[in-house]
Formats: sequence, structure tokens, C-alpha cells
Amino acid sequence: MTATTLITHERLRQIEEEGWTAEHDDEHVDGSLAKAALCYATAPHERKMITLRSWTPGIELPGRGDFTCQILEDWPWAPEWWKPGGNSPEGRRRDLVKAGALLKAEIARLRRLDSSLNDLIDHLYLQLFHVSFRLDVLL
Repeated sequence: MTATTLITHERLRQIEEEGWTAEHDDEHVDGSLAKAALCYATAPHERKMITLRSWTPGIELPGRGDFTCQILEDWPWAPEWWKPGGNSPEGRRRDLVKAGALLKAEIARLRRLDSSLNDLIDHLYLQLFHVSFRLDVLL
């Protein structure tokens, strides 16, 4: 599968299995979709991790008891949503696909904010498709 196909499949999975619909995404006006994408796109050896404990000030996770977890310092959401793929090539690919799907969600959210740009964006995507099709034919 191509990268585009993998990202589209992941975005559909996020919507269908996790329930992260357009309406839900529209609530993320704080840039957290893009921030989460950046977290997944960052190479594992470049990630700045912190340790969270159930008794860490400002962390309220009722009903969890004592726990400790490693999480990316810039992760915008609750620790249980940080699910990196690991250091293997497959894990890295999985993280990049998640990053792409989160970016796709953020782009769609921004498009919904300013529908006056939709025609222009659609036109540009169409032009990009035609150029890419021509390149494929030439190669």
C-alpha cells in the first residue's frame, strides 16, 4: 500500500473504531491535533520523555491507583492516548502513519472553519492530481 492509502485507512480507523469524528475534531481549537501529529512524527531517539506518576501534581487520573508511565513531554492529551509503535521499522512506520492521519484530521478541521477556501483548495488538489498523473505516465 502507498503512504497515502495507509494514512487514509488509519484516519478511517480513528473515526470508526475510536469515534474521533469531524465534530469531535472541531473541538480541538488549541492545535492539539497537529501537536499530537508532531509527537508521532518525531524520531524515537529525538523524543523528550518524562515520567508521570499517579501522585504527580496536576495529574488527576481517578480510579487508577498508583502507576508510573513514560510519556512524551509535549504530548497534548491524557497519557493513555500516547501509543508509540516502538523502535522497529514497523513501529516507526506506524507512528508516521498516525502522524499523517492526525494531520489529515487537522487539515480537514481547518477547511471546515473557512469554507470560502474550499473551492480553491479543491482546485489545487485537482491540479496536483493532474500533474502527478502526468508524471506517472512519463516515468
